[in-house]
Amino acid sequence: MADRPSLSGQRAYLSALNKHWPELLESLKSDVAPTYRTPWDTNADGVKSGIRETWHLLRSNPRRIGLLRVMEQWADRFRITETWILDSALDTLFIYCPENRIPGMIGAWTFWRLLPNGPQAHFEPRLQKSHWYPSPNAWPGESWDSFKKRMESQFRTQLAEYRRVVEDRFGTGKEMIPRDAEWTVRYQRGESAIEIAESADLIGYEDPEQAVFKAISKFARSIHLNLRRRGERPRKPSVPYQRPK
Repeated sequence: MADRPSLSGQRAYLSALNKHWPELLESLKSDVAPTYRTPWDTNADGVKSGIRETWHLLRSNPRRIGLLRVMEQWADRFRITETWILDSALDTLFIYCPENRIPGMIGAWTFWRLLPNGPQAHFEPRLQKSHWYPSPNAWPGESWDSFKKRMESQFRTQLAEYRRVVEDRFGTGKEMIPRDAEWTVRYQRGESAIEIAESADLIGYEDPEQAVFKAISKFARSIHLNLRRRGERPRKPSVPYQRPK
């Protein structure tokens, strides 16, 4: 099964953005939303419906070049390089767009929206050497009990791996996700690991700074986040934000 990011971790990160880095959503509303127009599709009955637009689709659509340039400038300002965050930004623009008339959403701008990309992983066991030649009537012969044990062992191993993958994706049993998400947002915004450690109640750790950085690094890997290098700070625009004409 392919390495899939933790969906619960990504959503926790977006939630932590609202608390510790609200400028991202505020800038998306003020600097990007005025350029956004909903892409529409019309079915055979003439009924229009909004199209969910991914970052990949936006980049390959020459008719959306104006929105693309604005979003690239927004992403560059906050050092956003992750496709899933850009997908979330497009999902968020979609639900808050006045054209869509989604009840309770217009003018709210209170949270990020994130739809999972791709289907959920399916359990598709693949058994090796899954043929049985009964002993002693065939060569190389194998008893039924031996064949049965081989198949059951492979099945149990793959079933356990499938459970691990799904639980990682949905954060089952990971109570520290909200904390690690907040630490990671604060770090991405510019705080150092030692600053975060000093504000946290890390009793019993010989090296609280290293404990924080390890937790942040592990969480970033789990959500496919490109962690900033130590000492690097979010880029501040050298000139006022200019929306392309």
